[in-house]
Amino acid sequence: MSFSSDVKKELFDRTGQARHCRLSEMKAIYEVLGGRYISGDEGTIIFDRAVSVACRKFVALLTETYKAYAVSSGECVTGRDEFLRDAVSAIRTQVVRSSCCRRAYLRGAFLCAGTVSDPAKGYQLEYSLKSRELAESILEMMSEETVSAKLTERNGKHVIYLRGGEDIVKLLGMMEAGRALLVMENERVTRDVRGNINRRVNLEAANIGKAAAVGSEQIEVIKKLEEDGVLDRLSPSLKEIARIRLDHPDATYEELGGMLSVPLGKSGVNHRLRRLMELGSSIPGEG
Repeated sequence: MSFSSDVKKELFDRTGQARHCRLSEMKAIYEVLGGRYISGDEGTIIFDRAVSVACRKFVALLTETYKAYAVSSGECVTGRDEFLRDAVSAIRTQVVRSSCCRRAYLRGAFLCAGTVSDPAKGYQLEYSLKSRELAESILEMMSEETVSAKLTERNGKHVIYLRGGEDIVKLLGMMEAGRALLVMENERVTRDVRGNINRRVNLEAANIGKAAAVGSEQIEVIKKLEEDGVLDRLSPSLKEIARIRLDHPDATYEELGGMLSVPLGKSGVNHRLRRLMELGSSIPGEG
């Protein structure tokens, strides 16, 4: 089962306690799936397309709100005519004003038209809608709930998309997808830790490479000073650090400092080696 399916399964079980929240979620399903009511001996709501989990949620919300029987079959919901007629009228006139109703509407819309990528592979959540007007309305609801999303067109559909892990987590929390939210947060933490480790490893590797290059250059200069007879004329402290560096080309400054007759810190070792480099640069080259 995909991560999207897991999220929708969880959202199916989340129902607003207040009647206005249930009506808002029903309104979302009715509008996104293109619902229309047909009166008869038995009332029928027909959706333009069938999304099983959304249609079943619609029926569950209907029966809980109106305490009357209804059943879904494919893209149809059937029930007692008077009951369905009253329900559809309430859905059509329901105004989504409060934050709790916006969240319920976003949950219902996601059941119909939403997808979310497996957080182990990346962060992407989308609503794919036929109506631009409806897409803009949902985008506005997200904005009012401080969720940053964008709208684009793709294959004739109006697609609302979120690509930031933080916004996706916020939206999942608003829709009450608690388990999915935890999976997402755990993956974000794991990815952040992995990224930090990789950055540290890369930095360490870069530092090692840089230190190796500097050490190699120092050794070349020290050998040149020795060949030109300059090394023997230097102060004991400079001769000592030069000899130790020659004997230990891969040692760090801290390690070199610990090998001296009078131990020095990294700063002191750096000062002496820098002095050797200056002396080496002052010796004329061949030719």
